[in-house]
Amino acid sequence: MKPLDPNNGKITETFSRCPLVSGDSSGGYSLLELMVVLGIMAITAAITFTLNDGYRVRSAAMDARANLMRAKSLAIKENTKVKVTFNTHSYLIDMLDKTTGTFSKRIDRISVGTLTITYPNNDNTITFTALGSVDNARPACTISDIKGRRWEVHTKPAGRIWIEKRS
Repeated sequence: MKPLDPNNGKITETFSRCPLVSGDSSGGYSLLELMVVLGIMAITAAITFTLNDGYRVRSAAMDARANLMRAKSLAIKENTKVKVTFNTHSYLIDMLDKTTGTFSKRIDRISVGTLTITYPNNDNTITFTALGSVDNARPACTISDIKGRRWEVHTKPAGRIWIEKRS
């Protein structure tokens, strides 16, 4: 027995009646309507990207602050020194190995992608002591993007860490 075919083999007729495929104006969307919808979507996306432009730099600065606080906590917990070394697009967190006396225990390497990290006076390290204080307190680093938006991450000798907007 043959299966029942509701179209009696007229598949092409069924597809030609589909409102999205048909060329007549009785159903479906015209090219102009589709272009208007795409234009509205493009404008909405452009506004969204413009509004979120500065958040990337601020987010990276907040992450740097959180990682400096983590380094400080680790120095207190392990009763040793923890050093944060800033590079152009990343920073490293290393702990002092008490047996060798060197910062050879790598804790983490954090990348900021295309953002740029600068540091004052070519001193690219912050070292936390076992008491949570900072050996060389100063503006730790500045994180910026190509449009000139900048956030600074600061430290105080007592170990306070905060961020400030500079642009």
